[in-house]
Formats: sequence, C-alpha cells, structure tokens
Amino acid sequence: MTTTLPFGFSSTAEEVLSGVDLAGKTMIMTGGASGIGIETVRSLASAGAAVTIAARRPEAAEDVARSIREQTGNPQIDVRRSSVAKKSFLLMRTFRTRGNGKSLWLTMHLSVS
Repeated sequence: MTTTLPFGFSSTAEEVLSGVDLAGKTMIMTGGASGIGIETVRSLASAGAAVTIAARRPEAAEDVARSIREQTGNPQIDVRRSSVAKKSFLLMRTFRTRGNGKSLWLTMHLSVS
C-alpha cells in the first residue's frame, strides 16, 4: 500500500506543518541558528512545539531564538551549548535538564540534525 503525500522537493516546512498542532511536543534542533535550520525552528515553533536549539555558539543562536520567539509568540525556544559532533544519545545526555529542572531528554519527541 502506497500513500502519496501532497509534498515534494519544493515544499516548505511551513506548508508541511500547516494545520499540525505540536503543543506539548519537545524538539531538539542542531543547526537551528542558521540557514534552513532557522526556518525549521520557526515552523516548529509556529506549530506550538517547544524547541531547543543545540548550538556551538549559543550567543549567536540566542539572537535567532529571540527573533523566533517574537515572530511566533512562542516563548518555548531555548538555546543550549553543544558540540554538533555529538549525535543522538550523546546529544541527549548533554541536555539532561532544562532551566525549569524538567528532564529534556526524557520528554523529547523529535531530534532534527
């Protein structure tokens, strides 16, 4: 059984997430402070997700996060320092807790690299 989705190479993250409610979902995004990563974070945040940007340079990423918070009205955009070389479980161990003391890696729903 094949399912055909109405998306292709020219589809944007905003188009794909249109009508999707990600409230209560937690995402970790490496590369979220530049290029296509910014648009991905913006789209996830617009859909209501809590997004943590994993960044080698958190100072620069914080400027991006602040802008996305303002544009989307979603205050749940965090920045955490991380080596981009760390992948999957190692990356998750880097993010054991959020600022509110809540475990991030136990509640993460998606990691985007």
